[in-house]
Amino acid sequence: MQREMSDKEYVKFKRLRRFMEEIPTGEMTVPKCCQECECYQPEWKFRTCLYAKCKYGKNVNPFRDRPLSHDIIPNPEKDLKDLRDLASLVYGW
Repeated sequence: MQREMSDKEYVKFKRLRRFMEEIPTGEMTVPKCCQECECYQPEWKFRTCLYAKCKYGKNVNPFRDRPLSHDIIPNPEKDLKDLRDLASLVYGW
């Protein structure tokens, strides 16, 4: 049973699909902008690139001026608190 993709998932799929369909060549092709690069990470909270320094030699800053309001990495302290709350409900601790 397949589920429908959200718009965000579809955009990510199209971006990754383009990289999978490209025929590798011996030379390194420089992308026109960061959004076309395979190292671009739009979901990361503090950075926009996998590398701190552009591997293509572009003079760009990979760090965001303002962090995103959400983070894709879960908060372990919050998760631990949720587990404690669940244990207190189940076991009455």
